[in-house]
Amino acid sequence: MTQMMLLGTDAGARLSRSSGVPLYRQLSRLMADRLDEVIEPGTRLPTEAELAEQAGVNRLTVRQALAELAREGRIHTVQGVGSFAAVPPMRYTVRAGQEGLDFPGAQGTRMGLA
Repeated sequence: MTQMMLLGTDAGARLSRSSGVPLYRQLSRLMADRLDEVIEPGTRLPTEAELAEQAGVNRLTVRQALAELAREGRIHTVQGVGSFAAVPPMRYTVRAGQEGLDFPGAQGTRMGLA
């Protein structure tokens, strides 16, 4: 079975141990960029060991990066199964209007506050 390259071949070179930014945070940003660019929702991500090998870091660093992505809602993890790219959350701008709450993009519907 071929290994999915979530991070690309240059991931280790893109992490800086002297930047002052923790490695797990740099790694989570790299993974977030790849998730946004090329990974379909529901796609199973490589294992912690595979990600550690791709990035040239230890598994604890990968685990912290995955935990950060899970807190942000970018991935979800099923214990014993793996981590998966999450469906991006829908973003809405809610603002108070004179007649109630206005939900732009909701086909002009309005909710009154009665």
